[in-house]
Amino acid sequence: MKENTTTAQPSHGAFDTTRFKRYVVPTGSCSLKALPFVDYPEGSIRGPNATHWKTGPAADYEEATQRGQEYGAHIAQYLKDNPMWVSSGITAKIIGDIGKPGNDIDRGYLVGFCSYLEQLIHASARNSDIESHIAEMRHDHERLVDNHAVEGA
Repeated sequence: MKENTTTAQPSHGAFDTTRFKRYVVPTGSCSLKALPFVDYPEGSIRGPNATHWKTGPAADYEEATQRGQEYGAHIAQYLKDNPMWVSSGITAKIIGDIGKPGNDIDRGYLVGFCSYLEQLIHASARNSDIESHIAEMRHDHERLVDNHAVEGA
C-alpha cells in the first residue's frame, strides 16, 4: 500500500470506542501506565524497559495511522483529565520513544498520532490570540521561578 503523508483520516466507524476511556481518578492523578501505548514492564517509569510508545501489530499503514490517531486522542483525554501534567514533557517523552520510524507501519502510527494532535492545536489556535497566550505562559513561568527563588532563600 502506498503511504499517504498528506492527510490520514480514519474511515467512518474506525474509532474503537471500547478502547477509549476517561483518565479520572478520585484523588491525585492517573498513572501514565493507563494509556494503551505506555508500558512499564518493571512497574516503574525508571525501569530499564520502560517506554512511552509500545504499539501492537497493524495490518498496514492505514490501520497504523488510525490507531495512531486513537493514541493521540488518548493522550489528549489524559491531559484533559489530569491537567497537572500539562507542560510536564509527556509528549516529548512519547515522541522520543517513538524515534525515527523504520517502516511504513511505524510511520503510520507516528503520522496518525501527530495528525490528531495537529487537529487539536488548529482547533484551539482558531479561537486563541497566540501571541498573548505565549506571553502569558512566559509570565506565569517567570512568576513561578521567582516564587520558588523567594521560598528557597
